[in-house]
Amino acid sequence: MGNRKRATTDDRAALTSAVEDIHAALDRTSVDRLQHAARTPDHELWRVIGPPPRDAAGLTAWYGIADRYETWLDHRPQTDERIDRTLGEPSHRILGVRPGMARREWNELAFMLDHTEDIIDAARSQAPQLRGPTIDLETCHWMVDQAVATIAPTALVVERDSVGLGL
Repeated sequence: MGNRKRATTDDRAALTSAVEDIHAALDRTSVDRLQHAARTPDHELWRVIGPPPRDAAGLTAWYGIADRYETWLDHRPQTDERIDRTLGEPSHRILGVRPGMARREWNELAFMLDHTEDIIDAARSQAPQLRGPTIDLETCHWMVDQAVATIAPTALVVERDSVGLGL
């Protein structure tokens, strides 16, 4: 068995490197992909989180939520749906069965997808004088995090402990 494992070491290293290259490319192109999505009415993101708002604060928050969803799709953790169902992991209409290995991330994203309008409204009230939207993803994520904290300051803390998603 050791010889077989050694024989595949180079193949496994090459595959690992290829996957890392793909992930890096997805990360590098995320801003362009989000801008394209915002301009394309038949893009899946319009169905998942709604059309992008026209105001700066709303669009910045939309970009933040959209990037979190796209990142989930790009880097989705491996799952074993049979085990997750056996363990009673909840299911979400968009995300499917919660993977036991990514509960916190799934919980946070499920909350965002279920409360997109509330998050965008909270972002608008936090930055009403924002003159232009930003696609700086760090700022977009910060704005979403601040909005989530105002609409449900304790909800995600409870969810992180996998108590449930109900509010």
